[in-house]
Amino acid sequence: MRALGVVIHLDDFGTGYSSLAHLERLPVDAVKIDRSFVARGGDDPVILRSIVTLIRALDLQMIAEGVETEADLRRVREVGFDYAQGYFFSRPIAASALASLLADAPRW
Repeated sequence: MRALGVVIHLDDFGTGYSSLAHLERLPVDAVKIDRSFVARGGDDPVILRSIVTLIRALDLQMIAEGVETEADLRRVREVGFDYAQGYFFSRPIAASALASLLADAPRW
């Protein structure tokens, strides 16, 4: 699959059935951190910093889910996430509106 350019992202890490063992066993390229950790980050994002340290040690990319405010974006940038997604950037839209969103979107 990698030869075809397929990359694997582990979604909602930190909740449900996810475990640290998945990070060792599965051939993942990136980890999407559940939005509950972004929301709980507050002024002292110790959990987010710990997650960043762990994921960096495994040489994986990180995506912060659930970024809904400018403060959320600032926090995930400060602790070192590679990417972010959430309503701060856009609510769900139709595929036909994507080109317009990308052309008109500010640089975050």
